[in-house]
Amino acid sequence: MKLSIVVVNWNSTDLLRGLMTSVRETVNVPDFETIAVDNASADFDESSFKAQYPEVTVLAQRSNLGYAEGNNIGIRAAKGEYILLLNPDIALKEGAVEKTLAYMEKNPNAAAAAAKLVRPDGVTDMSLRSFPYPLGVFFEYTGLAKLFRKSRFFASYRMRYFDYDEEIEVDQPMASYLMLRRSVLDEVGLFDRDFPIFFNDVDLMWRIKKAGRSVRFLPEAEAVHLGGGSTKRAPRKEMIRESHLSLLRFYEKHFSRRAYLFARLCVGITLKLKGIKL
Repeated sequence: MKLSIVVVNWNSTDLLRGLMTSVRETVNVPDFETIAVDNASADFDESSFKAQYPEVTVLAQRSNLGYAEGNNIGIRAAKGEYILLLNPDIALKEGAVEKTLAYMEKNPNAAAAAAKLVRPDGVTDMSLRSFPYPLGVFFEYTGLAKLFRKSRFFASYRMRYFDYDEEIEVDQPMASYLMLRRSVLDEVGLFDRDFPIFFNDVDLMWRIKKAGRSVRFLPEAEAVHLGGGSTKRAPRKEMIRESHLSLLRFYEKHFSRRAYLFARLCVGITLKLKGIKL
């Protein structure tokens, strides 16, 4: 099989149904499958979903295993040479999947490719970042990145200077729409369960880049990012805390002890100012 589309759902079944409809209406690949992994959503009725989308393989879990393991379950079940990860709050545009797949086929060193994400009002999402190196993180936490948002030096982490009209090599694209080469996943491994919600994609991209493979951003492939997905439906302070703790886990795994302690200081100060305990 050429392509497997994998979607992890948690309490976003309204969005999931919209995505499945857009897959049905826009994807024109002769040999593909769609897998929906539901993480014990309160709003998910398996029988009615299967009746509406009989072409979708549903893997309903008994508990919320997190985004990372949910994707791992879908990927393990997938038969495709390429894996397209989609979040439920994505609506596909005509030709996006075909363009991404064609690029991967023509560029064997490309391990992953991401589409350009736009909001319903047409505004481009800032969906690309560099890896969270200490200096870039420092500029973010001190506000210098926002003050000098067009500077490639100060705004390096969130790439505020980039206009999203150029095909480029990138460190970490948002995994809301991300196509992966299955053979590379077999080489570097799947998502790390120690990053259940945030930074699991960053960790995977780090391992892919360390393996000498390419990660590309393709502006010619577009998808609409509706927003309002799973993380928006969880308590805000809880998600802020988990995001910062995931950054610390990433530092602990991939950086020096000194860099980890520096990141912990930045995170601790930031969370304290927000009234959130580390």
